[in-house]
Amino acid sequence: MKMKIFSLGIITFIIGFFILWVTHVFPYPSCSNKQIEITKQELIDGILAREIKLRELYAEAHNRKFVQTNTFKKQLKYEKDKFYKYCDDSLSHPLNNDYCNISKTRTLWNFSLYTEISVIYKFDNDSKDFFNQIPTYWRYKRDSTNPTGRKKIWRDIFWKPQVEDKYLYEVELQGYKSLYGFFSCSDSPDSHLLGEEIVKLGNETPVKKADLTFVDSFTYTAGTTRDSGIMVGRDIPIGIKVYIKKENK
Repeated sequence: MKMKIFSLGIITFIIGFFILWVTHVFPYPSCSNKQIEITKQELIDGILAREIKLRELYAEAHNRKFVQTNTFKKQLKYEKDKFYKYCDDSLSHPLNNDYCNISKTRTLWNFSLYTEISVIYKFDNDSKDFFNQIPTYWRYKRDSTNPTGRKKIWRDIFWKPQVEDKYLYEVELQGYKSLYGFFSCSDSPDSHLLGEEIVKLGNETPVKKADLTFVDSFTYTAGTTRDSGIMVGRDIPIGIKVYIKKENK
């Protein structure tokens, strides 16, 4: 009797594992590739949308209107094509080069696969020039720690400005990074960190915040293609909350 119960338990376990494998594990590679493409698409679309919005806000702050010239539009297309060239992971999983790093981790959570996809995109010199045409200003601090008791380790820490700040520092945009989380084969992320800026100190001389202008923005709509072929839009924060230089009249 005990042997029969044990055998039934083994069979039930095998059947359950097979169902789990068929429904979640077997389709994983193709689902994962699709999720990487969604993460990449929304990152580069967000980068370009942010740049357009920043230039619009800069012009508005100086009582002008920003017009996208053909030259500017061509540059946007060039930047998008370049992103996909650097972040071409079709032959390499994970991908890691001088400009793009794509990695993924997966865990089993409540009998569902949960996949986290990280994309870190670093600008080349041409892109740095383009995306830093409008300098922005952040809080900055050089912090030192001494974990070994022998050698100081210095690290630069950047924050978005706060009300009480009196001085800010120009930062140079180096790139962006995203972290998306997907359940199973979903093409809609359960969580996302979209387009967090990677910056370094652009000028060591601080600027009085009173000599700067604060600009703010809201969201853009990203389109994701579902299996049905229908484009579904969802609002994603661009996250522009920075100070820019006032122009001399």
